Amino acid sequence: MKRLLAVILLTTVWSVSAQEIIENYDVEIEVMTDRSIRVTEEITVKVEGVNISRGLFRDIKDVLVDDDGKKYRYFLDVEQVLRDGNEEPYSVSRGETETNIRIGEADVLLEHRNHTYTIVYTMRGQVRFFVDFDELYWNAIAQYWEFPIREGSVLVKLPQGAEIIELNGYTGGYGESTKQVEPQRVNNTTATFVLTSPLDSKEGLSVSVTWNKGVIAEATPEQMAEDRVELVPEGRYTIYYLYGGIIIIFLYYYLIWRRVGVDPKKGAIIPRWEVPGDLSAGPVRYIKNMGYDNEVFASSIISLAIKRHIDISKEKKKFTLTRIKHEKAQPLSTEEMVILEKLFGSSYKSIEVDQANHRTFGNALSAYRKDIKKKHKKRNFSNNYGWIVPGILLSFAVLILSMAQINDPTLPVFFVILALQGVFLIGIFMAKKWVIRIVMFVFAGFMAIPILVIYSDLSLDLNVLVPFIPGLLGLGIINYIFFFLLPAPTVAGRRLMDEIEGLKMYMKTAEKERLDLMNPPEEDLQLFEKLFPYALALGVEQKWSRKFEKMLDRIDYSPEWYHGDFNRAHMAVFSASLGSSFASSLSTASTSPQSSSSSGSGGGGFSGGGGGGGGGGGW
Repeated sequence: MKRLLAVILLTTVWSVSAQEIIENYDVEIEVMTDRSIRVTEEITVKVEGVNISRGLFRDIKDVLVDDDGKKYRYFLDVEQVLRDGNEEPYSVSRGETETNIRIGEADVLLEHRNHTYTIVYTMRGQVRFFVDFDELYWNAIAQYWEFPIREGSVLVKLPQGAEIIELNGYTGGYGESTKQVEPQRVNNTTATFVLTSPLDSKEGLSVSVTWNKGVIAEATPEQMAEDRVELVPEGRYTIYYLYGGIIIIFLYYYLIWRRVGVDPKKGAIIPRWEVPGDLSAGPVRYIKNMGYDNEVFASSIISLAIKRHIDISKEKKKFTLTRIKHEKAQPLSTEEMVILEKLFGSSYKSIEVDQANHRTFGNALSAYRKDIKKKHKKRNFSNNYGWIVPGILLSFAVLILSMAQINDPTLPVFFVILALQGVFLIGIFMAKKWVIRIVMFVFAGFMAIPILVIYSDLSLDLNVLVPFIPGLLGLGIINYIFFFLLPAPTVAGRRLMDEIEGLKMYMKTAEKERLDLMNPPEEDLQLFEKLFPYALALGVEQKWSRKFEKMLDRIDYSPEWYHGDFNRAHMAVFSASLGSSFASSLSTASTSPQSSSSSGSGGGGFSGGGGGGGGGGGW
C-alpha cells in the first residue's frame, strides 16, 4: 500500500512539474500605409512531451462575417517560421474560419526544454476607419491557446506622421474586458502593452490603438476587394436541370402573380391640392412606392421642422436637429410624434445627424417604420415578398442541382461565374437607382465572357458552356421581373394612390396659367411650406419650388425652420440639394458601423475583439 501511495504521489508531482506553459509571448505589429499589418509573434514555450512533442500549431482567424451574413477571407501571407532562431519546417492550411500553421516534423521529437518559436505574417485590410480617427483593433494574444501564458507584451508601430490618440487593452476569455495590461505610449508612433499578470489557458489580450486621420488613405471598394475574397459555396450544374428548372420557376411566379399580384384597375387621375386622407408626408411616399426608402424618413423630419417642433441647421455639410417650443406649432401625426419622442424624449436639446448617434437615430427609425407599417401597409398594399422567397430558393436549388451533374476538372470556372452573377443579382435587388440596376443586370448576364477569356487555358469546352449563358441570364430576368410585378395595392390603396398621383400632378404643374384653370388656392407662403414636405416625398420638390421662386424673392423669404446654405432666388436648387443630402445623412446616421468595424477605443472593447485571434497548441 505504501509503495502504491508513493507511486501515485510521484506521478502527481511529475505531472505537475511537467506542465507545459508559454513562458513568454511577445508580439510586434507594424501598421503599413496600404492598410495591412506585419505581425511578428515570438513564443517561448516549455516543452515537456505532454502536449508538445513535435512542435506547435497556430490558428489565426482570417474570416469575417459581416452584418449581411457574407463571409470574407482576408489575405494572409506567412513569411517566416523559426525555432530557436533557425528555419523550421511548417505547413499552412485554410480552415472554415482561420488559417492553420502547423510547425515541426512528424519524425522529429523536440528536446524537453524551452523553445522559442518566431512566426512572421502579414494580413491585408486590418486598419479600421472612423469619422474622427483610424484604428488598429487586434486580438494580439489569441484566446484559444491550450497553455497558460506567464508573461507577454505587444509592441505597435504606426507609420510616419501618425499621432497616437488613445490606447486600450483587454484581457480574459472571449467577451471579457478585464484590464490586466499596462498600455504605454512610447512616442507619437509607438505604443506598448505589457501584461501585469499571467493569462490562463483560453485567455488572451486584445489591443486598440487609435490615431489621427489622413496618415493612411481610407480603402475604396476596389481596394477592399483586393484585401479580401468572398467565400462562395461550391456547386455544379447541367443544362438540362437548368432549363427545366427555369420553366418550373416561371410557372410558379406566373401562377402566384395571377393569384396575388394583379393590380386593381387604376382610376382617373385628377389634379388636387388637398392632401389625401390627411396623411403626413412620409406615409404619402410609403404608400405611393409600396415600401420604405430613405426619403420617407427624411420627409417626415422636414415636416416636423415646418410644423415648428424642431429646427434643422447645416454647417460644413453636417446637419443638426434641435427641438424647440413654438407658439405656432402645428399638430403632429402619430408617426411624427414617434420620431420626436425617440430622438429627444421629453427634453429640448440638439442632436447631430451623425453616425456617432446611430443608436438614437436607429431606434427612432425602427419605431417610425413599425408605426407606418402597422397603420398603412396591410390596409393599402402588400409587397408579397413572402412569395418571392420560395422563387429565390427554387432558383438556388436549380443551380445546385444542375451543377451537381457535371464532373469536369475545370469546374472552378463555373464557381467563379456563379459567384459573380450572384453578387450582381443581389445588387439588382438592393440598388435604389435604376441606372445601377441596369448596369448590374448587364453584368449579371455577360460576366461569363471575360471570365472565359481569363481562364482560356483551362480544358473546359466553350461549346458546352455557351448554352448556359442565356439560361443563367433568363433565371436572373425571371426573378427580377416578378420582384416588381408581385407587389400590389388593395382596392382602397389603389384609390388612395390615385389621389396621391393627383396631388403630385398638381405640384408638378409649373405653369401659372394652367394652375389658374384648376382654380387652385392662393399661391402664398402658407401653401408653399404646407406642401413642401409632400413635394420632397413625391420627388417634385424642384418643380414645386421653382413655381414660387419669384414670390419668395419678392417677400425676402428665409425659412424659419432651416438655418444654413440658402438662396431664395434659387429655391429649386436648394430644394433638390436639401432632399438628397438630408436623406443621405439620415440614412448614414441611422446605420450602425459594421460589426467588423466596431471600435476598441474609449474603453468599450473586450478580449477577443478586433481582427486576428484564433489560438494554438502542440502536437
